[in-house]
Amino acid sequence: MKTRLYKIGESYYIQTSSGEITRVNRMASRHYLLNFKAPEYSEHTKVAPTSIKDYGGDIIAEVTDDNYLLVKNDVLFKALMENDGVVWVSVNDFAQLHGKSQAMVRRYCQNGRIEGAIFTPGGYIIPEDASYPARCK
Repeated sequence: MKTRLYKIGESYYIQTSSGEITRVNRMASRHYLLNFKAPEYSEHTKVAPTSIKDYGGDIIAEVTDDNYLLVKNDVLFKALMENDGVVWVSVNDFAQLHGKSQAMVRRYCQNGRIEGAIFTPGGYIIPEDASYPARCK
């Protein structure tokens, strides 16, 4: 993992590859989740083995080595993202909105072709207003 977002009590923390742990506010935490491919989060190497979890923190999400956002705790993720103006839908709902199959939508999510799609333990969630990708030729 390259970076991690944690929550301890009511506070949020981002851990970088250097092992540095920075306390951030709710807005910065949401920025991390929505902009995880930005250089400040994605251009790190693997996270140091020391973990804030030793202090009783819960991992909300991680940026993986191949630059995907992996949500580790659905409840904390949804609580953090509520009232952000984005309506999140499931693969099934997104497929129905666009008249496509769930399998195709899931494949596009896995390949990073649907902007804003995020993998959670319950499957992908997608911004309702995300555009359906054009077919490759």
